[in-house]
Amino acid sequence: MLDFAEITIHSWEDFLNLRHKFGDEWVFRGQSSDWPLSTSLERACKDSDIKLKNAPRIEKKIIREFRRQYDGSDRDIVTTDTLYCLALMQHHGAPTRLLDWTYSRYVAIYFALEALKPADQPSVVWCLKQTWCLKQARAIAGETLISKRDELRNEETFRKLYTAAPPYKLVFLENPFFLHRKLIIQQGVFLCSGDISVPFEDNLKSLDGWHKASSVVKIRCEMTTKDRLDALEELHRMNVHRANLFPGLDGFAQSLNYRLRFYEQLATNGEGTVQII
Repeated sequence: MLDFAEITIHSWEDFLNLRHKFGDEWVFRGQSSDWPLSTSLERACKDSDIKLKNAPRIEKKIIREFRRQYDGSDRDIVTTDTLYCLALMQHHGAPTRLLDWTYSRYVAIYFALEALKPADQPSVVWCLKQTWCLKQARAIAGETLISKRDELRNEETFRKLYTAAPPYKLVFLENPFFLHRKLIIQQGVFLCSGDISVPFEDNLKSLDGWHKASSVVKIRCEMTTKDRLDALEELHRMNVHRANLFPGLDGFAQSLNYRLRFYEQLATNGEGTVQII
């Protein structure tokens, strides 16, 4: 039975050695555990024992309710741009059809490693080639629709691609024209399911060649706690840490969890012997 291509790494150096394999044509997603790829809407339906075939109707109700109660300064955009609305909902924790990815391999591996786990509980970094995804979306939905969606990113092209009957079973890289601050900071991008009445991975596996290492790769991070901490320290020196990825007091306070080793050194050796970064 076919499955996604995999690579296993055991250290930060192993990860760095892959940087030439996954260039600018790739996007990434870090997960703290080796879970299947699934959207928050898919998981919410499962948790509530709701059949996924009902997700399209549920999504319409959720979006309508969010728009009715949202009172931000960008309310006009929220009510007229469904992708912008979904991205804002995703940012605040609502269940949506969107799956968070990033253009930065370093942001992705940070999210994979920040929850410290033993080597026998691997985290993963998913890698997906953008040009392959675009080519396959064109083959499924048609050159004209995908080209217009990629160029215009307006409400008309969104509805034609994602509310078609019958729905297109595919995934496509998406970002609203107006970007939220979090998307900018995390170099974020979404993968959007075409048919939310089936699992995300069913949509992904509708793209020809999904099982090939030239299309999708899952990097399994089988790293000891020390190796994870070493990697997080290197990422911190690159300014990739929770305080930067989630600006504000919450992000800073949460970032202290991953700096305990640094503060232990301060407490043991004195501030004068440790570089403060």
